[in-house]
Amino acid sequence: MKLTAKSQVTIPKKVRAIIGIGPGSEVEFEVRTGNVVVLTRKKGSFERWIEHSGKSSAVKIDRSVRSMRGRR
Repeated sequence: MKLTAKSQVTIPKKVRAIIGIGPGSEVEFEVRTGNVVVLTRKKGSFERWIEHSGKSSAVKIDRSVRSMRGRR
C-alpha cells in the first residue's frame, strides 16, 4: 500500500467492515512500542456512556427499548 502525495491511504474494505466504519466515521490512531500503529473506530458519546455505566445499564436500556417498541 502506498501513501498518496497528501500522505493518505485507503483503508481496505475488509478492515472497514471489521471495525465498523464508513464515510464520515471518526477513527483514532494509537502508536505502540516500535513501529506499530493501531487504528480504531472512535466511540460515540452513547458508546462511552454504556462502557462507563456497565453491562447492567446496557441491559436495562435494551429492555426499555423493547418495551417501547412493543411486541412484534
